[in-house]
Formats: sequence, structure tokens, C-alpha cells
Amino acid sequence: MGKEKLKAGAEFPVSDRDLKFPHAFLLDASAGSGKTYNLSNRYIQFLLSDKVSRNKLSNILAITFTENATKEMKTRIISFLKEIYNDKAKRAEMAGLLELSDEELKKKADLKLNLIFDNYTDFNVGTIDSFILKILAVSVDELNVNPDYEIVFDNRKLINPALEKFFSSLEVGDKREIIDRFLLALNNSGGDSYLFNPAEEIREKFGKFMEKENKYLLNIIVPEADAQKKKKLAGEILEGIKALAKRYERLAPELYKGVDEALKAGDFSVLLNKFNSESGIFQKSRKIFKEQVANDAWFAEAMGSLNDKAGEYYELESAIFYRAFGELYLEFKEVFARVRRKTNILSLSQITSEISEYIKAENVPEIYLKLSARLNHFLIDEFQDTSLSQWNILRPLIEDSLAKNGSLFLIGDVKQAIYMFRNADYRIMNEFKKGGAGNKYLSLESLAKGAEKFSLAANFRSDERILEYVNRFFSSEAFKGYLEEKTCGDITGLLDSAQLVEEKKAGRGYVKTMVLAKGEKACPPGERQLSAREGVEAELKEKFLAAVKDMSGRFELEEMAVLVKKNDEVEKIVGWLNEAGIPVASFSSLDIRKRKLIREITALLAFLETPSDNLAFCAFLLGDLFAKSFADTEELRDFVFKNNAPRGETVLYAEFKKKYPGLWESFFAELFNKSGYLTVYELINLIYGNFSVYKFFREETAFLVKFADIAYNLNAGESSGGISGFLAHLEEPSRNEETFSVRLPEFIPAVRVMTFHKAKGLGFGAVINIFEDSRRPGGERIFYSAEHDGLVLRKINKKGFCEFSAALDKIYREEETDEAVQELNTLYVAMTRAGHELVNIVRTKGTGKLLSLFADYEAGKKENHISGGKKTPPYLEIEAGSGRNLYDFIRNNEKDSFETLRGNIYHLALSRIDWAVGIASLAAPSGQAGTCAPQGGVVPAGGISPDKIRGYVDRAADFYGSFPEKERKEAAEKIEKALARLGEYFKPAKGRSAKNEAEFISEKGAVCRVDRLVEDPDSVTVIDYKTGAEADYSGQMKFYLKTVSAALGKKVKALVYYIDTGEIKEVISN
Repeated sequence: MGKEKLKAGAEFPVSDRDLKFPHAFLLDASAGSGKTYNLSNRYIQFLLSDKVSRNKLSNILAITFTENATKEMKTRIISFLKEIYNDKAKRAEMAGLLELSDEELKKKADLKLNLIFDNYTDFNVGTIDSFILKILAVSVDELNVNPDYEIVFDNRKLINPALEKFFSSLEVGDKREIIDRFLLALNNSGGDSYLFNPAEEIREKFGKFMEKENKYLLNIIVPEADAQKKKKLAGEILEGIKALAKRYERLAPELYKGVDEALKAGDFSVLLNKFNSESGIFQKSRKIFKEQVANDAWFAEAMGSLNDKAGEYYELESAIFYRAFGELYLEFKEVFARVRRKTNILSLSQITSEISEYIKAENVPEIYLKLSARLNHFLIDEFQDTSLSQWNILRPLIEDSLAKNGSLFLIGDVKQAIYMFRNADYRIMNEFKKGGAGNKYLSLESLAKGAEKFSLAANFRSDERILEYVNRFFSSEAFKGYLEEKTCGDITGLLDSAQLVEEKKAGRGYVKTMVLAKGEKACPPGERQLSAREGVEAELKEKFLAAVKDMSGRFELEEMAVLVKKNDEVEKIVGWLNEAGIPVASFSSLDIRKRKLIREITALLAFLETPSDNLAFCAFLLGDLFAKSFADTEELRDFVFKNNAPRGETVLYAEFKKKYPGLWESFFAELFNKSGYLTVYELINLIYGNFSVYKFFREETAFLVKFADIAYNLNAGESSGGISGFLAHLEEPSRNEETFSVRLPEFIPAVRVMTFHKAKGLGFGAVINIFEDSRRPGGERIFYSAEHDGLVLRKINKKGFCEFSAALDKIYREEETDEAVQELNTLYVAMTRAGHELVNIVRTKGTGKLLSLFADYEAGKKENHISGGKKTPPYLEIEAGSGRNLYDFIRNNEKDSFETLRGNIYHLALSRIDWAVGIASLAAPSGQAGTCAPQGGVVPAGGISPDKIRGYVDRAADFYGSFPEKERKEAAEKIEKALARLGEYFKPAKGRSAKNEAEFISEKGAVCRVDRLVEDPDSVTVIDYKTGAEADYSGQMKFYLKTVSAALGKKVKALVYYIDTGEIKEVISN
């Protein structure tokens, strides 16, 4: 298709000279249409324009829905501004948006770029979650929230401890009846077997109840349900059915199967189950019924009455069935609220709902008054994924901006609304798609045209053959019929999803769909015959691997993606690819918590937190990391096997310390002694240095850096709570998976494997989709009905409930529609990720399902997309020689000055020396060495040698980074001299203890860290090491003296030792 057709279909963008304020634009952007490009251009247009009022950096707010999207948009905006400044072609492109000359554009781009860098906090591009958290941070008083709160992304961190307290409270006698009814309902709805331990089921259900409350912004209620009325109705329906049978006795042969026996037994449940709204208990297809009964006036009147009563009965049954669930949940919520108040833990979803409710009650947080004076232009990405509570929080600010000549820009695609399980509400965007002034989600009184809708007609991702196939699939008669059956129409616009192809992609592309046949797969003679299921699985594996190998001849591995529905399918595919020797990168494996090395370091941290935790220490000793330091793994396994015992009987680390004192001293002693004093971040870096982690595990560098970065950020936020808090943070089942994941560089040569949801927003050269029928969980479903200003839990089945009650049928259809929309949109997302080749492998059980619409198909031509030649990765290779050097390089892009580096190395090396026995000037009195064990270290019987000092220097230098051999040698000599000069304070003595890097807190809360503290029975000596020229440190030392004296209550003297000159200066306290 030519450019003229692309231009003919384009309604957007709008030049700044044509913009009329206020306005609200909705840009409907289908897959591959350049959503981020247009969003970034809109931001830049407003930032640079002379025709847009109140367009300072601080006046524009752009909302995204993921951290990655935020990073991408910020990067795109900055890159575009650089291009505008440097590239005349880019300025010419922007001329269609901005009525500025070439020179003005260049000058403005330069000005705004520097403005962003100088005022980065005003660069308001962020996630909706981060915006909400900022509202919370400044509104704690108004929202009645303890300011010392902790935010979690998942309710489970609160639900689990609350459930423990709740279960304990259930022992109270007056709750026995409600518990019994709850367990009966739970087991009646739970599926296949009786639940002897229902705790997990309760946890799951209560978690789901909270999610639904947050979605509907209503609390679950337990309405009055008249059980006596239900019983009375059952009797009346039974008598009415008997009356039908008696009046039409001659039609006894025409009764539904089982009705005759049920009539004789008076079995109401069977009779109600067999009862039909049109023919009652008679088979309506029989000729005799149609001729003698169907048109009988008495029959019509009787059926009308019975149908009304059946509808009323089903509505009562619907509300009563889960009543015990609601009653017990309300009891649990009281406990949950108490736990929340005590722990000060807030879940993001709950606080979002609470702020939304606060605003809905016509309260305006004070911060909104300031924000409304500042924010004038709103840009919202992925609008189809907005939840009702999120929209309610933004709505007052948007309406205020529109009332003051501001603007709203929404961009999204309802066809890609696949996050309804996270409470996203596609209906909000659908309302805006209608256009005009009538909108139930936003007051548009200030807009002359109401909400204006634009569409992006072209697809810039996919070749023509792929677009043809996708367009054909979603416009087929079979698909239309499926839509009508499942959703009562085309709710998200899939029937109108056809897109125009970019000119250079015309006539190109390849598509293949394979629908796997059912049945057994023939096996070679002598092998076990596979079952039908195993046969299809074997065929799926065979077809899949053949497709991957075929594609890999035409595409770089990193341009290939395999998409599946669930995470467990990801693991299966990764296993197949590994087995076939094909490099693979699974997005789920990029979670640092799933890396074996990180788990080993986490086990070491758990041991340092609780030294009696034998299991944690054992897990570290037998891991790959420690194996690099102790090669004889068999000996170590034997030691662990002999000494590992239940906690309290044998402390494994104590036995290890006795058997391997050298290993303990070299690798664990410092960590053990400094745990509790160092931050988790410092402790992790010490682990990296002690075990040369970067040296031995270069391939894990990204995960190690991310692990340390998480600790750094947690410590910086003062919310880690030490090692225990850090470990709890790692265990948090966070909604925000990016928190713990490493971004996969585009240049790594490996096939990408991920779920359809993870692939949203991404594009690949070649895609293999594996579609398999999903199975709905067993047991009764719970439906949620908004009524009586609350949320009612209901049981609804299609048969009976929906047949006789229009109200229940409406609730059922809405839920079914949402599930169908989720499934349909997920399919659309999966089929629109490919650029050049699309292969679908479909496994379905039969007709009636969405996947049954697929048929074998092949079209287009395969092309080679491997450019040839070795690719140069777009990054700067750096030597990963040590944790500190690499980490600081990545974080700050700068190195410490040499003097700072030198001082750090001296201090670190000296901090490893607790006692120095063996240097000539430090010779202990005869018989003293090894006879006492002062706090802070064990006296080495063999003393300390120059070689050992040099070893400490080398390890310190390796930890901090590059340090020349000459400097290392000099450092060892100067440290040896320091030990000789300060010999008196490195000798063990009776009643003496010593500690390096000792921390104290002053009366005003300031922290001081003493390089070395030596405590004797009646006095204390503080030693501080200094490198470089001598200077006046009296102020610092007096602060140390005052703080240490107040803490220990003893006479204190302070020594400053100048490492380079060997001079000692003394300060004595009063």
C-alpha cells in the first residue's frame, strides 16, 4: 500500500497552531502503530510550543503503567530533543507539529534539554503507582495513616500474619456455628475432595475478596437472607410441580428422565434441577407436548407462577450459599485492620482504593490544591489498563485543568486490555471512544467538542502477510459468531482491527498455523505406546523444535520469541530448548531471586542474621560459591552430614569453626563480627569481596549488581530493618516484578521465552505462539454483585439460576463477558508481536472453544534476516574484577580519587586485624599467645606475619578495584610499621577486648565509627587512622571522646595515627 493511503487514514497528529484549549483527545492506537512515539512527540510538542500556555516542565504530567514504560518514555523524550538539536531532518519532521523556524526549534530543544537535566525532579513522567504514593506521602494526616508506614505490592504480606491471629481467635465458642457453616460451604464448593486443612483455600479466597473490594470500590456485605421464605418457596414449587404432573398424567411417558422417581420420593432438588422454564417437567421436543400442553391456558398460568417462584427461590439460594463466607470474612477484616495498624504495612491496591474513596466522598486532599495550581496538561499511557480507583484519583485534577484551559491526552487500545485480573477496567476507555460531551467518567462541560477521538491506521511493526492473516482471522464469519455467543457483540473492536501496512513491508512476511491432530502417536517397536495426551505433547515438542531450528537459520536468536499463556508453560519450553542445546533466555529467569548464586548469598545472610540456623549455613557451605574456596566437596558434605542436627542440639557453624579455623578466619569471621554493624548493602559488598564473587561468576554480574542495588535502595529508604527486613523484602510476592528483575539486553544471543502478558508492548522479528486450551478451576464459582451499597457474594449457575432470574443472568453474563474479553484480547496481543514471521502451534480439544477457530494455514515467503558479520554489543565492556569497582562504575559512572581509594584500602586491611602477635616489636609475654579470647577475634597461636598482612592488603585492593603492585607492597610495609608503632594496643591482655569499625550514636543521634577501640577494665583507647599529610583532627576526636565516654562510662583517650609519617597524636578526655 502506498503512502497516499497511509496519509488518507491518518487523523493525527494535530499541529500546535490548530490546537484549541481546553481539549480532551483520545488516541486509539492499535498494535505496532507507534504509541510511545506519538506519546513522546505530544510531550515534546507541548514542551517546545509557543502556542501552548502553562507549558513549563512542571506543568506537564505523563502517567505510565510500568517502570520500564517510564524509562522508555523518558529516554525517548531526551533522545528526541537531542535529535532535534543535532539533526535537521528531525527538525523538519517536527515542523508539522510546531510552528517554529528551524533555528528556533534547535535553540528551544537545547534550552529544554538543559532544563530537564537541571530540574529533573520536575520531569513528571512516572507510573500511576508512584504518583499515588506521592499523594499518600503528603496526605498521611488527612488519610489517618501512620507516617511510619511500609508499602507492599501484595496483600499477602498482611493477610498471612492476620490469618494466624484470626485462626487463633476462632477457638472462641460463640463462633462455632459460623465456622461450621463456612467449612460446609467451602467443601461443597471446593471440588473433588474434602478439605482437611482449609487454611490455604481460606487464604486464597480472602485475598480474592480484597481484590474484588478494591476493584468495585465496595465492601463485601452480608444482606439479610430469609431462609424460612426459601423453605416456603421450595414447598410451593414442589406442590406446583406435583399439580402439573397430576393434571397431565396422560403425559407421564413424556416426563424428563428421573422426574417420575423424584415425584414419588418428593425429592425437591431433583425436581427443581429437571424443571424447565418453557415445558416444566415435560420434554418440550415431543410432539404430544406441543399439541396437547404447550398452548393450554392453564399450563401457561401455572408455568408463569412456577417460574416466578423459581426465580425468587434461586435468588435467595444465590445469596445464602456463600453467606458463611461473607460472615467469616467480615470477622477476619477486623483482625486484618488491627494487624495493619500494628505493623503500619499498607498494600498499594488498598491505599489506592482508600484514596479513591476519600475523594469520592467529596473530600479534596490539601496536596490537590497545590497540584491543581501546577499541573495543566495530562498525558496517560495504556489508558485501557486504568482501574476505576486510579481514575478516580486522577479525575479531580484533570477536571480542574480542563476548567482552566488545560488538556488531556489519552492513548491506548481496548483490544489490548489484558490486565483485568489487576482490576483494569476497559469500560472507561470505551466510554471515551464514544466521543462527544456525554461521559459518565469525566465532566466535559468545559469542552465545546467533548472528547475527541483519533486513530492510528498504520502498523509499523508487521509485514503485510502477517497483517493480512490477523485481519482475516478477526473479521471471519466464524469469529463473528463466536463473539456474538460469548460477548453479545464486538465489545473491544476486534472486528474492526484491520490496519494499513507500511510501504516497505508490502508483499513481505510469512505465516504458518499448525493445528495438532488428536489421537495416539505411533512409537518405534519395543517402546511403550503413548496415550493420546502424551502423543499430542510429543507432537507439540517435535513441531515446536523443528520450527525453532528452521527460524534460527534466518533470524538472530535474540530476534526470536516463543510466547505461551502461563509461567509453567514457560518452564516447559525452556526445558525443551535447553535439551536441544538452543540458547534460551526466559523472562521469568531474570528474577534475581530465582538465581542459584543469589539464593546461596541469601542463605549466608540468613545465617548471619540467625547463627543457629543450621539449614541456612549448610545451604551456603554446599553451594557453588563456597566450592570455589573449598574444593573438597565430598569432605564438606561428610562434615555437614555428621554435624547437622536439629536446631538447639548442635550449632553447625561452631563445629565448622573448630574443624576449619583457617577457613573460618579467612571467609566468615569478619562477616560474623560485623553483622549487625554494617548495613546490608555493605555486608553484601563484603561478601562479594571475601569470596571473589565477580571473579568466579562473571556471567552473573548483572544479577549480583541488581541484588546489591536492591539492598542499597532499601537501606537508603531506611526501611530495611536490617538483614531480617531485607530478607522479608525479597520474599514479598510483589506485583511489581520489575523490582527484582534484571532487564534483558537486546543483544544477548538467545531465544526469548515469555508469557503473552509479558510480551505486551514488545515486538520481535519472528514469533512462535503456542496456544493450548485453558482449563477453568474446579468447584463452584463465586460471583460478585454490586447491590445495597455493597458487594454481595453469589452462587450462579447457567442452568436454573440464569434461566429463571433475569437479575442473576445479567450478573453471570457480565462476568462471562469480562473473561471472554480477557481471552480474546490476549489472543490479539499474541498474534500482533511478530515483524516478519509468525508461527502458531495450536492444541485444542474441540469445537465451541476459541482455539477451535484456528485452521492449518501457510502464506508468504521466508526471507533471511541475518545481516552477517559479528555484532558489536551497544555497551562498554568493563573489567568485573571486584564488586565495589564495578558497582560504583555502573551507579555513578565515576571512580574514587586515588587518595580516597588508597585510604579505603588501608582502612579495610587494618580492620581485618584484631590482634597482632608475632611481629618482633609485638612479641607477647611468654605463654600469653593463644591463652585468651578477647571479644572481636581469636588470638592466632602462630602470630601474624608480613605475608598475612600482604594478603589483607591484596584482598582489600581487589575489593575496591585497581591498585598497582608498587602501592600494594608499600601499603603492606606501612601497615606492618603501624602495628609495630601501635603495638601496645594490638596485644591481648587480661580483661581487654577490642573492636574494629566500632559504631556509636551520640546524644543527638549522630553516628561515629571508630577505626579501632581497645577497652580495658578501667579505660578505653580510641584509635583513628589517617593517610596523607598531618592535619588538625581535634574536633573530630573530641566528638569521638565525648560519644564513647558517654556510652561506656570510662576514661577515654584518643590516638590519631598518621599512616604515611608514622606519627601518633594523643587526645585525652576530661
